[in-house]
Amino acid sequence: MSPAGAQESTDSSPEDSADGSSQGDGSADGDTAGSDSETQTESMPPLVIGGANSAGVPSGFSGVLGRFHIVADRVVADGDSAVGDSADSDSADGSDAADDDSADACADDDNADDEVQWSLSGPDSDLLQISNSGVLCFAAPQYAQFVGGNDANGDDVFEVTVEASTSAGRSGSADTSVGVFGDGPRVIDIHLGPANPDERLILKGERSVYYPGDTISATVTFGYGDAPISVRVGGSPQLMLNVGGTTRVAEYRSSHQSQVFFEYTVAADDEDANGVSIDKNSLRLNGGSIAGGSGSKSPLTNSLLPSSPDHVVRPVPFEITGPTSLTRYGGAKFVDRFTTAETKWVRWILIGPDSQHFQASGEVNNSGKAVDLLFASPPDHATPLDDDGQNDYEVTIIAIAEEDILEAEEIGFDISRIGGYEASVDLVVTVVAPPPEIDNIYFGQSPGRNVSSGTSLDDGNYAVGDVITVNVEFDTSVTVTGTPQIALDIGGVERLADYHSTDGAVVVFRYTVVEGDADSDGVTIPANSLRLNGGTIVNADGTAAKLKHTAIQGGSGQRVATPGGL
Repeated sequence: MSPAGAQESTDSSPEDSADGSSQGDGSADGDTAGSDSETQTESMPPLVIGGANSAGVPSGFSGVLGRFHIVADRVVADGDSAVGDSADSDSADGSDAADDDSADACADDDNADDEVQWSLSGPDSDLLQISNSGVLCFAAPQYAQFVGGNDANGDDVFEVTVEASTSAGRSGSADTSVGVFGDGPRVIDIHLGPANPDERLILKGERSVYYPGDTISATVTFGYGDAPISVRVGGSPQLMLNVGGTTRVAEYRSSHQSQVFFEYTVAADDEDANGVSIDKNSLRLNGGSIAGGSGSKSPLTNSLLPSSPDHVVRPVPFEITGPTSLTRYGGAKFVDRFTTAETKWVRWILIGPDSQHFQASGEVNNSGKAVDLLFASPPDHATPLDDDGQNDYEVTIIAIAEEDILEAEEIGFDISRIGGYEASVDLVVTVVAPPPEIDNIYFGQSPGRNVSSGTSLDDGNYAVGDVITVNVEFDTSVTVTGTPQIALDIGGVERLADYHSTDGAVVVFRYTVVEGDADSDGVTIPANSLRLNGGTIVNADGTAAKLKHTAIQGGSGQRVATPGGL
């Protein structure tokens, strides 16, 4: 095909030399003629080749890649290039293929100009061919396959130099390249990510357990072969997940280069004991798009991602029921009971900075649906043994489902590596001094009267205005706030002695006898008659005293006789 205006200078051979001797065949000296020819060739301007300098065709294309011709015979300066001259509308972008998609289009043309010889050079010249009329094609169909790696550097871009020469000795060349494109990047990897961290669970390593409300993340990677290729995502594509035989829709969330991310929130009725899977060809455009950088659409095909115990879905969270903080007295053995709702047995594991000071006692050793947490040895409040010496014992209680016990044993119950069906609770047990207990209760001296502990009044009777003193002695020093009271039985009538003072471990109560009080057998202090009355009796740690005590019989030394009484 010739560009417009080419007829003006198609016959340029007379101007190729200063004289016509080079065109004659009557020279007597052939050597001289040959020498003259070489001189003329050196002075000839190069041929200018017209045609596209780049092309792109689909995989498997078998038609014309481009047409090349000699541009209007005109002199151009060395170094100038007219490749792809706008005077030529022919191109190798595949648009001609619709008209020339046949082997015949690439064959030599019997009507071609014999004055021009076409050839190829360059790194991929063996894979392309050019006809005697300047038509460029693939040398064989297999070379046109995308990601075939047939070209010199394996990037599916074929690079050649198109060369033309004439019988008159003129020549020219033009570089061109042909890129083969296929469908958009394909799915080369698909996998599920870990569940979102949740305080109820131990989700470590590569294993995950999903519960209602947790997010299942999936990542789809696109590329060619094993090489990731960036894609562009439009709209809201979806990925179908197989959760226990039920199709669940993971929605598009974002993309980054070759990776596209999807998420699904586990529903209350979801359950998959074998693990979530992704069936073949589970991608859906949902009105959106996934395409390569050139805009070529990506095939929505993927291989099966089988079920895995690393991605189990459970309908009810596996939780431990029990406290997270406790206060226990020094010398105590029992800490508390912890339970699970799991129908199977579980193994209980203790870890943490103070775990050596505890032991788990279950139905069989430390197995079962419930466990009693005990101190290995009753702690002494006065001599703290915890890690920081503050009487705050820290331990993490782990319950591992029966199905994961063997794995946990194999890794030494390392919490940083345990995965699967398990739960944990962090516990802090604060050890305080035991509560004060009553050692003794006895009658004290009555102010102004000759009465001492265990002795009688000088006349044997308390009279109106006399003070009955009761001493309550604890096993440790105490502090009293408010106005505790202790009840007295005076002749079958309850009278209350009010708090008076404290001396170390002894708390003093007093009652002033009033007219009408009478007790010929002696004042009695009933069992457990000490009352706080809104006040407190505590030790140095603030631990409340135990108020339990036995009855105290005063006898004849604590009789009461008043006017109107006896």
